[in-house]
Amino acid sequence: MSGPVVFDVVVVGAGPAGCAAAICLSENGLKIGLIDKYYFPREKICGDALSKDALSQIRKISESLHQAILAHPNAIESAKIRIQTPNRKSYSFHLQGILENRIMPRAETDMTLLEECRKHSDISIMEGTQILNYSENEDSVILETNSQKITASFVIAGDGANSLFMSRLNSERIPKYITCVRGYYKGISGCDPDHSIELHYLKALLPGYLWIFPLKGDCYNVGIGITEKRLKRKRIVLSKLFDQVIAQTPDLAVRFSNAEKTGQLKAWRIPAFTGKVKRYSRRVLLAGDAAFVVDVLSGEGVGNALRTGWYAAEQALQCFKTGNFTEEHNRAYELRIRKEMQPEIRMHKRIVGLIRFPFVLNFALGSARITRFLKRKITGNS
Repeated sequence: MSGPVVFDVVVVGAGPAGCAAAICLSENGLKIGLIDKYYFPREKICGDALSKDALSQIRKISESLHQAILAHPNAIESAKIRIQTPNRKSYSFHLQGILENRIMPRAETDMTLLEECRKHSDISIMEGTQILNYSENEDSVILETNSQKITASFVIAGDGANSLFMSRLNSERIPKYITCVRGYYKGISGCDPDHSIELHYLKALLPGYLWIFPLKGDCYNVGIGITEKRLKRKRIVLSKLFDQVIAQTPDLAVRFSNAEKTGQLKAWRIPAFTGKVKRYSRRVLLAGDAAFVVDVLSGEGVGNALRTGWYAAEQALQCFKTGNFTEEHNRAYELRIRKEMQPEIRMHKRIVGLIRFPFVLNFALGSARITRFLKRKITGNS
């Protein structure tokens, strides 16, 4: 190993939360390290959709980044959302005039974010650098990586659902996860020419759903998600359930009859928003999936990852400005998340509690007033 590298702030994880944090820290006289265990571009299992909220957060962080996403050659705008209830009634909503919605491969979204970070000379990007261990003391955080030791005055940890930092700060807490599986298909019939986002609420998945998100080149991201608790309780094999719900739902079986699966199904865990996770210490803040901020209703996590990234950056800047690196001071970050994000998440949890019953969802989408409300909440266009 070479000698230690010293930074004012190390951001761990170069996904949406980490890139948002690094960009917002930039141009404040700090030496910033942005590290990730992978080399980019890298695959990130995801639904590939960017909601209005995600795009709004990107715009707050950087107008040039926002324009780069909108103009990306592999991004498409979805003009409509189609929701099908357990009784297989279909409801369509046009999204024009709400704001741009984009669907593009997640690897390319993350690469675009990282390229924006490269424009800042005070951000040192270290790819292929994995954190093996860390220790936090009064005046610094020591990071042991696969290549060298790094010393930082502050760390923002956006290192994902299996975060080392999250597990260290929450050794006695058991957070909640949603488990998803997704695959890519070509040739699904019955898809709208205006690139509709499709959400299929099926009895076997409630309160989860099956999604079909269009990509360029007649390609579709198709997946399902259910709570990890239910998965374990009923001993469900998610890949088998995926095949079953398509085969046993007549209209879907017809649409997939001539479709071609390109590659294997891949599973991942989504850290559902919870108020029971500690997200701060003296010199460490958790952001993005490491902070468990995914919306429990839509399953969308990019918007809140970006939001917590710039929240964490602003809190870090306050620490350097005041010289106050205490837990009590950093509790402001947690309180901000609770004040600005938790009220809507609580409402979404109540909706999730209701739509686990098929008759409730069948009735709700039959009501024009409730349908407008659900459209805003499920699509992130509130």
